[in-house]
Amino acid sequence: MYIIDDAPEMTIAAQTPFKLEGMTTSVDNADFLSYTLPMNLMHFDKFVVVTAPEDKATQQVCAAWDVQCIQTDAFETRWGKFQKGKGINVGLRELDKDAWILQLDADIALPPRTRSILQTANLDTTMN
Repeated sequence: MYIIDDAPEMTIAAQTPFKLEGMTTSVDNADFLSYTLPMNLMHFDKFVVVTAPEDKATQQVCAAWDVQCIQTDAFETRWGKFQKGKGINVGLRELDKDAWILQLDADIALPPRTRSILQTANLDTTMN
C-alpha cells in the first residue's frame, strides 16, 4: 500500500509575505490594455500605468479598473521621437521599490498562476 501526499510542501518563501509591484507604459495602446490590465492586476500589490496627457483612452481604462494613471510628457523629445525609457522611469518613481517589480508592455497578459510561481521561487528579497 502506498500513501500519496498531495499537499505541496510549504517553502520558506510561501510562508513569508511576498510583495510584487508592477507598471505598464501605454501610449495609444488602450485597446490592448483594456484586456490585459484586468488579467494582470490580480498578481500585484501595487500597479501603475504611465501614459501621455493626450491619451484619454488609456486614462479611461485605468479609471475603470481603479488603477493609478500617471500622465507625463516624458515620452516625447523635442525632436518628436518616442522615449519609452523616460516613461518607465516616471513610473518607477511612483512605486515603493521595496519589492520585486515587473515592467510590462500593454499587450502582455501574465498567466493565472504567475504570482504563486514567483512566490514559491525563493526570489532573493535583497535584490530589489
